[in-house]
Amino acid sequence: MKYIFPDYDKSLLSLVSSIENYFGIKNTRKTLPILDEALNEKEYKNIIVILFDGFGYNLLTKNKKDLPFLYNNLKDKISSVFPSTTTAATTSILSGVAPIEHGFLGWDMYIDKLDKVVTLFLNREKESKEPIKNWNSFEDLKCKYVTEKISNIIGCKGTSVSPYGDIKYSDIDDMNKKIISITKNDKKNYIYAYYESPDDLMHDCGTKDKKVIDNIKMIDEKFKELCKSLEDSLVIMIADHGHIDTDWITLSNYPKVFNMLKTTTWIDSRASMFMVKDEYKKVFKEEIKKVIGPDFILLSKEEILNKKIFGEGAKNKYFDGAIGDYIAIATGDKSIRYSDKHEMFKSNHSGITEEEVYVPLVIVKK
Repeated sequence: MKYIFPDYDKSLLSLVSSIENYFGIKNTRKTLPILDEALNEKEYKNIIVILFDGFGYNLLTKNKKDLPFLYNNLKDKISSVFPSTTTAATTSILSGVAPIEHGFLGWDMYIDKLDKVVTLFLNREKESKEPIKNWNSFEDLKCKYVTEKISNIIGCKGTSVSPYGDIKYSDIDDMNKKIISITKNDKKNYIYAYYESPDDLMHDCGTKDKKVIDNIKMIDEKFKELCKSLEDSLVIMIADHGHIDTDWITLSNYPKVFNMLKTTTWIDSRASMFMVKDEYKKVFKEEIKKVIGPDFILLSKEEILNKKIFGEGAKNKYFDGAIGDYIAIATGDKSIRYSDKHEMFKSNHSGITEEEVYVPLVIVKK
């Protein structure tokens, strides 16, 4: 199975750089030439980015017959960030900075000042699932969003349409309705919209289930309807990551390795960070390789930092403390869970297979 690390020079961050440049916001990151060309064709009133969670490039191309509108407007494939997961990728899209900078490194993250592994978006401890008191992920890891930067420009407005953003919606039709309504104001708009499918369905059903196929066909139709209803707009469809169907490795089934760990794993099931007890540091690498086999690459803390897998830039204040002794990154079709207390999804992400890393760049000019 082919695997790749994110190409940050042709990635979701590059897309944000192109948009920031269009609005006159200076940044040092590389842009996407194909998007720059579309943006420079005319002065659009509305730049609209819609992210469909988990709708990776491979999912789109493998089902192209069922997705005629999306496929016919597909311009390229670009890279997600590392890890290829919603927490890291959507925060990069919202902020325009790499995970090393914004600090949302994965679904779960070790916070050294708390000495706990925190499920960031839920602000609760991973193992106990108890809320974290006197600490809040979105306050302590807060970064400035692109929508805020654009709203600070005279005559411009940045808006997030999302269950978690400025304007909330009830379903995909309501999302489209809200987007259309925003475009009718007297501003030059940047609209970022987030939709949680097909990610949720693929976790439960796998990538090939009829429910998933029906869902992405519906998305194709609704996206087409939206584009037809817009005027003077450039509409961009992306995803935060792709998906891959997986089997599972449960670490608690391997007592020798399990007892070497100081705490539960973190980041995600296909990018598992380990903190090893001092007395086992010399033998852990050899023992964990017996468990994870050829389905993962194992990087030490030094290799994680040298390879810059979380991107480049000024380190978030929690970054160094969140890097464990080793990380196992999936290159095959396996996922890791700490114990049998944790659920086993049928399809997952955060690894570095092409299925997970590549996302589509769809551009529609209206």
